[in-house]
Amino acid sequence: MASKLTLPCLLIIVAVGACDSTDRTSQDTGSADRSTIKFLTYNVHQDDWSQARAQRIAAIIDAQMPDIVAFQEVGIEETEGTDGRISSVRSDLEAQLSDDFQFYFPESLDPIIVRRESTLRMVAEGSVELFACRFPRVVNWLKFEETRTGKALVIYNTHLCPWVMPYPEGELSAEERNQLEANELVELMAAQREPGLLQFLAGDLNAVPESNTIQYLLHGVPLPVNDNVSPLPLVDTWAAAPGNVGVKPVTTDPDLDALMPRGDMTYRDAGIVPFTLDWIIAVEQAEIEAAEVLDNEMTDGASDHFPVTATVRL
Repeated sequence: MASKLTLPCLLIIVAVGACDSTDRTSQDTGSADRSTIKFLTYNVHQDDWSQARAQRIAAIIDAQMPDIVAFQEVGIEETEGTDGRISSVRSDLEAQLSDDFQFYFPESLDPIIVRRESTLRMVAEGSVELFACRFPRVVNWLKFEETRTGKALVIYNTHLCPWVMPYPEGELSAEERNQLEANELVELMAAQREPGLLQFLAGDLNAVPESNTIQYLLHGVPLPVNDNVSPLPLVDTWAAAPGNVGVKPVTTDPDLDALMPRGDMTYRDAGIVPFTLDWIIAVEQAEIEAAEVLDNEMTDGASDHFPVTATVRL
């Protein structure tokens, strides 16, 4: 059975600070109290790291100008990269991005949340350990107020158990652990619900649209591992965005020969097919303006995942 999250297990640090009141022009010219927030989630693949990849990923962030970035695999350990440099993924990205981007959870290996200081005032933060999967899995969260409207929102960033990870017979499978972690995420979000608060779950959930985890999160289907049903009405921001129709694009990059050479064999040749694993999920009342999987020349080969964005009207 999934372990129950209780409020005492939440590690909460309240941090209220001043922030500049940069006027962000609303795209809704008929409403002076409307504004937008842009989210970006990105598994940057900490293996085979290099300064060139750090520069590419920073260029992607700069081009998108998100207000919140949910990074996965931004390690803090210093290692020798493919270019012979000794550095960490986090230090390289912090050096490349502008000072307006503030990094949180300095002791965390994965995941990391980054906010734009000029648009979001940080209110509180917390970290909760999820069901084990070889090594600890964590959800980190930040609560903000948007500086222009004062609207409150929370971002939960996580990296769930890969379903392909083998476990001995008689133990819970990786896929069952993934389900239990999703259950704990929803319990946390439900415990923190309050009137007017917009909640967003982002990250590499290691779960495809047809998986038990996504069916539980988005479609009210009970989890096979414990028969629990989500109490929260949640939506996939890509599916909810105007103009997005059909099947959500894949979020993993199958063509990584330049990043991780395997002789003459590509990932696709090896049978490693692309999947849709990366998500930005929102509470039902969120007004989604746009959402995109960024599969283009800039993102191709920068990581083994593509970044996913969502723009929300406040």
